[in-house]
Amino acid sequence: MQQKRRRSTTGQSRSVLFLRALVFLLGIATLANCAPTGSEHSPQELGDFNDDPRLQRGVSWQLSEHRKQTLSALEYDFSLVIPNERALPITGEATLRFRLTLNSDEDFPVVIDFVDAASRLDSITVNGKPSEWSLVEDHVLIPAAMLQEGDNSVTLIFEAGDAALNRSTDFLYTLFVPDRAHFSLPLIDQPNLKGSVAWTISAPHNWQVVANGSELSVDTAQGNGSNQLQNQSVRIFARTEPLPTYLFAFAA
Repeated sequence: MQQKRRRSTTGQSRSVLFLRALVFLLGIATLANCAPTGSEHSPQELGDFNDDPRLQRGVSWQLSEHRKQTLSALEYDFSLVIPNERALPITGEATLRFRLTLNSDEDFPVVIDFVDAASRLDSITVNGKPSEWSLVEDHVLIPAAMLQEGDNSVTLIFEAGDAALNRSTDFLYTLFVPDRAHFSLPLIDQPNLKGSVAWTISAPHNWQVVANGSELSVDTAQGNGSNQLQNQSVRIFARTEPLPTYLFAFAA
């Protein structure tokens, strides 16, 4: 009798373990099916460039050579909002204008460098039209189909990374040398592709702000109901001559 009970108990234990394992596997399958597939605010599958030797972490020699041959006349406009609270992210809009020269690899995307773009990049507009994008390592890939030979404009809405901003509660300053600009901002981070830069920076009204270029104007923001913009001053700085990205700088 006791032997039968032991066999029954053992059989029940095995059944419970089997059911638990089945529930666990079903849970994993459900989570996989519920994973986000992408939207206008997330990276899209635009082609398989994962194994392209040009797209390594950092800027590879192959990528820098390709961009040097195909991109010229770079201009950057950065508009940043430094919030009143340290815990809030710095938000921004970056517009990059450039001249594109097509070569034999005309399907290869334009590559913009930006660390942690998956969590920081909100949207991209190319030549006035909303654009999809994809990500490989610390690069944002703009599909070739959205671009044209000649002049192009790409606008990115993003959150700036703090890694190269040396940010504290009541001050910050950039330190982009030797190749850390793309740790905080989306740009083409190679020194042989210089670009002019113009800054528009909103910061707490009692802060002083300096940047590349002379200050053109300062206005007190009205806030428009946003806590992030209350008690802020907006400073506009003149466009610079072409600079390598490691010399882009502002401090507040």
